[in-house]
Amino acid sequence: MIDINSGEGRGPECVDALRLMYLFLDKELSAEERLHVQEHLDACIPCLEQFEFEVELKRVIACKCQDEVPDHLYERVRATLQLEIQGGTLASANAPLLADPSAQPGRIGENPSESGIPKA
Repeated sequence: MIDINSGEGRGPECVDALRLMYLFLDKELSAEERLHVQEHLDACIPCLEQFEFEVELKRVIACKCQDEVPDHLYERVRATLQLEIQGGTLASANAPLLADPSAQPGRIGENPSESGIPKA
């Protein structure tokens, strides 16, 4: 199997294609970048084999990891990230939550619809 973090024994095209593989899998590349990666995969058996492995791994993870996240945990993470976006820090946002579970925002047992943060 190819180490996607290593360029050892690989040409620059392989390094590029492997670097973009997860973005390719998640359809987060431009049409031009997707075409570049697809053309490389069509011509390079080792990279195609790595790609097929990653596709299967992603499929297995998606099938096996379907546990629901409790609403209170979801809201705590969402509120923490919202604080980070607004200029707070993750450390300061988590400190009151860890010290006092009833602290705002995202206290345990809180109804997600009352948090003011829309659930995605």
